[in-house]
Amino acid sequence: MAEIKNLYSDVKRRNLPRNEGKIGGQDYLDRVSGMQIGAGSKVWRSDQTGQWMGAAKFENAKFSVDMDGNLIVTSATFKDENNITIIDAGGLVSTANFISDSYRATSTVTINNSFSFTDIAGSSLTFSLDRSTRILITFFANVKSYATDSFREYYIDVAVDIDGTTQDEQARYRIDGAVVALGSCLSLAKTYVLSEGSHTIKLQWAAFSDDVNEMFTRGLDYCILGS
Repeated sequence: MAEIKNLYSDVKRRNLPRNEGKIGGQDYLDRVSGMQIGAGSKVWRSDQTGQWMGAAKFENAKFSVDMDGNLIVTSATFKDENNITIIDAGGLVSTANFISDSYRATSTVTINNSFSFTDIAGSSLTFSLDRSTRILITFFANVKSYATDSFREYYIDVAVDIDGTTQDEQARYRIDGAVVALGSCLSLAKTYVLSEGSHTIKLQWAAFSDDVNEMFTRGLDYCILGS
């Protein structure tokens, strides 16, 4: 019986040529049209198109990268420096990315004349960013007026303060006339770009009235979206 040779392992060993004048004497293969390891769906190939695995043709591969750096991956998992998954085949992992917090409170307040914004006690939320990041901030205020038998004119303005600066986005609740158990909900949402470091957001309000009692429910939320 004739001897059977394994074409993959029975290859004579020879040293690669040295090219002193081209790349500092390092060994490399020249004039090779392509390389392949394995076959069928268990193949790795490389040629002037790029590199790919899992298929005989580049366009059918489950993993491929062309010479311009365009990468196609059928499924992938990305982890941070703490080995926590931040992206998997299902998309962004919310527990690793979308950090958020909320504030809620309800109390009866007596409105007095305040023409400038002042802090709403207890409404502060503080967070830290590793880089410049977009953050979604929303707030609401629900005002329920108690009935009166006389003409009243008053308003409540609610705004969000970021790092000591009252933002331009404000919501107003206003009454002109006799109040008869009236309620109104104010809400606003906006995306801001905040820099790296610690930040504090809080609710503020300004009001004008002649000592009207209100049931005042308010809330503040933020969600870090990403850079």
